[in-house]
Parts: sequence; C-alpha cells; structure tokens
Amino acid sequence: MERRDLTPREEALYRLVLEQGQMPVADATQLVGDKDALAYLLEFGLLAVDPEFPDVVAAGDPELAAARQSSRVLKEVVRDLLWVSRLPQSTASLTKQYIRAQESQSGAIEVVTGTPAIDQRLSMLLESCQERMLTIHPEATRPSATLQSVIGRDLDAVRRGADVRMLYLTPVRRQSAAQAYVEAVTAAGAGVRTLAHLPQRQFVIDDTVIIPYNGDISGAVFIQDPSTVTALARIFEVLWQLGEDFMPRPGQEAPIDKTLLTVMRMLVDGMSTRQIARNLQLSERMVTRIRAEINEEYGTDSAIRLGWLLHERFPNGIN
Repeated sequence: MERRDLTPREEALYRLVLEQGQMPVADATQLVGDKDALAYLLEFGLLAVDPEFPDVVAAGDPELAAARQSSRVLKEVVRDLLWVSRLPQSTASLTKQYIRAQESQSGAIEVVTGTPAIDQRLSMLLESCQERMLTIHPEATRPSATLQSVIGRDLDAVRRGADVRMLYLTPVRRQSAAQAYVEAVTAAGAGVRTLAHLPQRQFVIDDTVIIPYNGDISGAVFIQDPSTVTALARIFEVLWQLGEDFMPRPGQEAPIDKTLLTVMRMLVDGMSTRQIARNLQLSERMVTRIRAEINEEYGTDSAIRLGWLLHERFPNGIN
C-alpha cells in the first residue's frame, strides 16, 4: 500500500464510522464522496468489513493498525537490506566481464583516473596474478599502513606460484615496518632488493604494465601492448641485477649507500646542510632527509657523537 499520511477526508470518514459504531459501505462512500478514501482505510486496517454483514464497515484500533503496518514495512526494509548486501557479490562476475570488455574496446593502452577506479583495476589484476608481479617503488619511505594493507595480497600471489619481486630505494631498508614486511614475504618466496636510485613507480602483473599517468599517481596507464610490456619487464630485470638484497645474508652487513657515507663524512668534518648540498649538487631538502635517516639510525644528532660512532664502525675511516 501507499506510504503516506491520512488525508482530511480519510480522517473524517474514520471519525464518522467510529461515532456510529458501524456504517453501510454505500453510506460511507456517499458521505465522503471518495471511494479511494474508504479503500485506503480498509487497506490500512483502520476500517474493517463485518464478516456477518459484508456491506457494513466498523472502526478498528488505530494503534493495532499502525503496529501491523510498521511490522510490514520493517519486514520490507530487512528484505531490501539483505538484497543490497548481496549486490556486490551477485554482480562481481559481471563487473569482471565489463572491465574485460572495456579493455578490449579501449585497446592496448588505457588511462584510468581516480584512486578508486585504479585500485579496483589493480586489485582485479592482482587477484588473478599467476605468472609474475614485478614492482618498482621509488618512494623514500614505505608507510606501515600501506605495507599492512598489501602484505596479504602479495603473499597470496607468492602462494599461487607467481614470480613476486620488488625494488625499493636503499633508505627503506632502515625502516622497521619495511623490515618486518620483507622478512615475511621473502620467507614465503618473494624477492626484495634495493637501489640508490630508481625510475618511476611501475607494476608488471602478468601481461600488463601499470605506470603513473604523466608522473601523477592519481592517474594510471594500463598497458597491454606486448612489445611495451616486454621492454619494461627487461628494464626491471636490469635494475634487479644491479640491486642489493634487502635482507643481508648471514654474516654479511647490509650495504650502505655511498651518498649516505659521504654525507656522514661531511657531517663529521663540520659541514652544514647548505655546504653539503652545494658540494654534492643535491637539494637542501634531500640532505635534510638524509641527515634525518642518519640521526634515526645512529640515535644522535650530534656531529661529535656521530664521529665516535662512525670511528667504531669504520676504524679504517670512511672511503
């Protein structure tokens, strides 16, 4: 039935029937001049037909009628909520077909904008990843929340037998969250190496490459052109051969970036951030970040204290 408030005519008709106790249907319709008003009150439960006299209506309890309508509506709401909760699962296969159709229609190169759309496409590729997942992360840090959100996904790819390898910047190896993540994925069979410099962010997932659109991570280019995919995968392999294992082998100390060592030596020599930046042709912001990494690793921001610590670690001097 229609969900609405009672009209003035419907209320008037109910009061007339209530005052008289009973009323013939014909009289009720004639008094109000509206057949729909009588039909609505009967459907609502405010009026009821006398079983012994079908042509006569009587007034019902408004509270009972309202309770019955409320119960009916609540049942419909629960049914609708259950239906809504099933929608994502019931349309999942159609979503996959839609994306495949979009890919076939858009060609070998497609630009996707917006984080939600990119995440959806990337998640679907990773869920079906069977052969390889080669990733390059040129960020100086890997946030703990990010690593926690992807570790399950990456482990699943390893367990499916995919070749999972990642390249990080050297400073990332000093982050405790990254160390815990790498320890978990390498124990499962993944490979993680580091380099002092890396090109742009890149994913090679089976036969698809994903790179930022014009250097902006809010947009992504999904490439399925075989020649391009092969070329970018080969670039990854070259970088991989140049990289150092993230987790050092037993008895082997983790390598230290040459720039980091040079900055250490200059700090001990008393140079300022501006002097170091000028001598190494780096930005002051970059030198400040490197100094922060040194302070965190050695637990001191004192050049004198740093000098003593470095002398203990490198008794023959920093070359």
